[in-house]
Amino acid sequence: MTVCPVCGAAATRPLFSAPSPDDAAGARYGLERCAGCGLVRLDPFPSAAQLASLYFLDYYGRPPGAPDDSALSRWNGWFLDRRCRRVERRARRGRLLDVGCGSGEFLLAMQRRGWDVTGVEPAAEARAALPAALRERVHATIDAVPPDAYDAVTLWHVLEHLTAPRETLAGLRPLVARDGLLLVAVPNFASWESRLGRDRWFHLDLPRHVMQFEPATVARLLGEAGFRVRAVNHFSWIYNAFGAFQTLLNLVIPERNFLYNSWKRRLDYRARLSPARYRLCRALSLSATPPTLVVALALSGVSGLFGRAGTMEIEATPA
Repeated sequence: MTVCPVCGAAATRPLFSAPSPDDAAGARYGLERCAGCGLVRLDPFPSAAQLASLYFLDYYGRPPGAPDDSALSRWNGWFLDRRCRRVERRARRGRLLDVGCGSGEFLLAMQRRGWDVTGVEPAAEARAALPAALRERVHATIDAVPPDAYDAVTLWHVLEHLTAPRETLAGLRPLVARDGLLLVAVPNFASWESRLGRDRWFHLDLPRHVMQFEPATVARLLGEAGFRVRAVNHFSWIYNAFGAFQTLLNLVIPERNFLYNSWKRRLDYRARLSPARYRLCRALSLSATPPTLVVALALSGVSGLFGRAGTMEIEATPA
């Protein structure tokens, strides 16, 4: 990539490199900071084919209605309800567009709450797994979305995955109602959690996260796309507390995201690691969890007060 996708500057400063948490081969990916606007981005960008290969069906979440009576399923239901409530506190009930809707569980939950829902999901595999009630409502691209005035447009941890974020936001601008809401959630590269974890930060997720945003860079990006930032929320307890928790564990456990991958993604590390390494990771995970959880909760609360939590939610309106 030769120029910044936000400001167009070509000059950059290298930062550091980090491996992918999913790459057993240990390939490392570099990050650079734009000299013009400060945006942090992946260098070099993967090709479109490489980017597509980084996503798998389980990455998009379990399809709504899939049989699962585990504690994880109940936790996910609570988390989903909280997400719905956050939108309903900020926008009037009406038409919703969710960009990067994945398995469609958020759309389905909002539909059940009386919203008229539409989604965008570029991954054909994810679209094929959508419940029947959503298949005609989810499109492969923003250009295919029916032109209308949406009361709420959401991008839940999507913007950091996009190689052309300004063009995406500019394409959404005509779809947001004059008094509508754009809600964007992204990791915060300026967070204390990021500084502490560095290449072992949970939310870094290279090379899927091709952009690493900070409050100033995401505000500038939104402004150039025709939006005005109304508020920034640094208290997403679920993302922030778990992100801090897993980041702290990453500092003491050899395998990155060991607990997350074992629990959320049900990754069988016994098939990937030697017996000794698996036992070491498991023992460290079990012994470190209680004190680490306490520290993570405290870190999330205090860092949120200073605007330095691991993630942020930006509310914007048409300028």
